[in-house]
Amino acid sequence: DTHAALLSCSLLSTMSIPTVEAAVAVEIPAQLGEGSIWDCRSRKLLWLDIYGATLFRFDPATRVNEEYDLSSYSSAVSSVVPISEDIDATGNLVGVTLREGFAIYDFSNQELMRLGGDPPVGEYERFNDGKVDPMGRYWAGTITRDASFEPCKGAVLYRREVDGTVSPVIDDLSISNGLVWTDDCSTMYYIDTPTGQVDAFDFDVSTGSLTNRRACITGFDFATTGFPDGCAIDSAGMLWVARFNGGCVGRYDPRSGQLLAEVRVPEAAGKQVTSVAFGGDGLEDLYLTTAREGFDDEMQKTCPLAGSLFTVPKAALDGLGAVAGQPPNHFRCAVDSVQTPAASLSTVVMAMPAMETYYLQNLDGTTSGPYYGVPPMGWVAVNTGSSAQSLVTTMPRDVAPAAAPAAAKVSASKKSTKKKQSRGCC
Repeated sequence: DTHAALLSCSLLSTMSIPTVEAAVAVEIPAQLGEGSIWDCRSRKLLWLDIYGATLFRFDPATRVNEEYDLSSYSSAVSSVVPISEDIDATGNLVGVTLREGFAIYDFSNQELMRLGGDPPVGEYERFNDGKVDPMGRYWAGTITRDASFEPCKGAVLYRREVDGTVSPVIDDLSISNGLVWTDDCSTMYYIDTPTGQVDAFDFDVSTGSLTNRRACITGFDFATTGFPDGCAIDSAGMLWVARFNGGCVGRYDPRSGQLLAEVRVPEAAGKQVTSVAFGGDGLEDLYLTTAREGFDDEMQKTCPLAGSLFTVPKAALDGLGAVAGQPPNHFRCAVDSVQTPAASLSTVVMAMPAMETYYLQNLDGTTSGPYYGVPPMGWVAVNTGSSAQSLVTTMPRDVAPAAAPAAAKVSASKKSTKKKQSRGCC
């Protein structure tokens, strides 16, 4: 009959979409797992728990998941990005957004360095997802809620330039989320979650400006498909979109809007899939973060895996016709002023234009150089009187040059963050 025919067509349509189920990589009850991104420097996956103000680093080789508690610095940490290798090749330094704005975190000494220049953030507003563009600019948007904690208009997408300038790019948003760029640097894809769509912009790589906004993937519904959240892009230019309340990540062709494949989490993980990232040395594995936002006692019992990190290996992705991911961009920063609470050496850095010549002088008086570009973190820049030369030297904090601008201080009385390690699941 007609009903049977329609049901058959519906099943055929569903079955025609290749689907695999992700496996648990790290079983952990993160409240709002988010922000997954591969760091090729450390060969580890960076991710976080926004509400827990916790950074994670997962090592696929050892299956150890490191935990770094940032709650003494802020009530939330919402995004994490690798820093350019010419600034830090070790993987110890990463860029982050806290509730209030941009910062750098050092895994080696567990210190946070606020970058300053942040925009004002409202009482019911915080920073949310963020990523880096091909020129090293750090883009991050906010989420706004009303007094009853419901999302509302008023959020903004910001762009942090290499020189530290922070500018609003898009306003009148609600939940600023996933963003990614094509490998030819001509297009930026962006998600404001409540709109139920993924938008594309023409992107000017030299200036960072956006034009020609248009919807490229539509039809998301919270109750059925789930809303779009974080996203990633593969080497074929296909978008992988995490679907919050959809229990999966979908692979889409942004040129046609067509759904090509799905990666689902087990039922015990619930439906709150929040971010997706390619990882592994060849960027051929996939990682998904999940959440347990608003769970009551019954939901926590029903979905014990919610909040965990999930993975799909290359072998399983091959069955979807998938290809390797596009390498993520790394954050470049010339910091106006940064100061950490620890150490006998100052970590103030005065901003200098890229390609300016400078020399490095150590405390023992030895000098090396010339060098070009942005000075490394952990040095004090001293103007030598020439526009073409600047001396960069480590100095005891109590004799830092008077010309240095006021630093964004983090109280030295803050307790050291604790580093914990937990084993990932097999």
